[in-house]
Amino acid sequence: MRISLTRDIKAPPARIFEALTDFDALERRIRQGGAEIARRDDGGGGRADARWTIGLDLRGHRREIDARVARLAPDDHLSFAAVMDGIAATVDTDVAETAPGTARLVLTADLRGTTMSGKLLVQSLKVARASLTDRIGKRLDALVGMIESDHAARNV
Repeated sequence: MRISLTRDIKAPPARIFEALTDFDALERRIRQGGAEIARRDDGGGGRADARWTIGLDLRGHRREIDARVARLAPDDHLSFAAVMDGIAATVDTDVAETAPGTARLVLTADLRGTTMSGKLLVQSLKVARASLTDRIGKRLDALVGMIESDHAARNV
């Protein structure tokens, strides 16, 4: 199952990428959403080696997610890979400048069942694709708003 969202942001790609790779802020947002998150690397290897274990309730069951940065190309591309209960997921973010001071962010999430139970869970998510896409879109809109307001505040 693939979900793709695109947003135009009034900020340069470097500022957007800085916000996307602020993993401390990412961890705070995950905790605010009610999940538990623990960094598994020591933080000394840099952003490209980041790894986490995330615990959350999904569809009435406690789930553990092992996530890591799969690929990092500064100011351009960030990819996360995650594994959870028979599901393999990738989340790719691409940032491209569209005009001076404006960039386009493309977020693509791809979920694939690797076991029968994982395939059933992905199938149930496909049924709820529209609401799931809306929820992800609202979170992405909040991130875009934060990036734009922070960028505007820095340039006053």
